[in-house]
Amino acid sequence: MCSSDLVLLTQTERDEAEAPAAEARRLLELELPHGFLAEVPVFWHCKTSGVDCKGKIDALSIHDGVVTVCDLKTFGQPLSHDAIQRQAATLRYHGQAAWYIDAARAYCEQNFIAAHTFRFAFLWVESQPPHCTAWTFASDEFLARGALLAKQVRLLYRECMDDEKMWSLGPTIPSVLELPKWA
Repeated sequence: MCSSDLVLLTQTERDEAEAPAAEARRLLELELPHGFLAEVPVFWHCKTSGVDCKGKIDALSIHDGVVTVCDLKTFGQPLSHDAIQRQAATLRYHGQAAWYIDAARAYCEQNFIAAHTFRFAFLWVESQPPHCTAWTFASDEFLARGALLAKQVRLLYRECMDDEKMWSLGPTIPSVLELPKWA
């Protein structure tokens, strides 16, 4: 059976496509020697805002009460400290980091795991060969600012739910979508 939607890859193309994930796993195993859980789904209720939340943690390591939340980020340009900082600020990764710290707290609470320290790490992997990597930990300031952003998002969501409306980006009148002239 053959489908026109399928793309056949050579072994070399497959190896190149899987290389960033393989490098990420290798580095996670080095940096988190006590093991980790991968792609951990978490659902919790935020008591402050009253909204239900969810998230999927890329890697979660728990050892001696220290919880490390790790988020994998592929990077389309050469890794540098300035480029990482710029991308983290532009894409508001501090809000995401705080969200996942809350998810990790909920996971520990739901699974009766005693934890006293929560830390957040990004594992950056270049999307192009040779798939260089960088391992960065979020500072307290990064997480504090992220917690404020995550709280604002939840409260805004709560406000929308209470008003029984969601904001839209444009008119609600149906319109016809045409292709641009150049297409």
